[in-house]
Amino acid sequence: MRYLVFLCVLVGAIFANDSKMQIFKPATSTCPPAWLEEMKELTGDVDVLSMVNVRGLKRQIGIPRELQSCNTSILNDYVFEGNVPSSAIKDFFKDIPKSAI
Repeated sequence: MRYLVFLCVLVGAIFANDSKMQIFKPATSTCPPAWLEEMKELTGDVDVLSMVNVRGLKRQIGIPRELQSCNTSILNDYVFEGNVPSSAIKDFFKDIPKSAI
C-alpha cells in the first residue's frame, strides 16, 4: 500500500507543471494559512497534498532525518523542507547552489 501511495505521488510530481508548487503535509497537520497564501503569491499555483505517511516520502526523496520538518514542498524539481519563507525561495532561485536537490 505504501509503495502504491508513493508511486501515485511520484507520478503526479513527474507530470506536474514545473511552476506549480506541491506541498506534502501530514494529514493531521495544519499549515499556517498565511504561509500557504505566501506560497500561492510566489508561484501562482499550489497543490496541498495531505498524506498519512509523509516520512516515507521524505525518506524516498532523501531528506536526512535531522532536517525533516512539518511539510515537504517541491517546486521546479527542488525540494524545500518546512515553512520556508517566499523571500528565501526567491533568493535560492537567484543563485542555486550546485549541491541543491
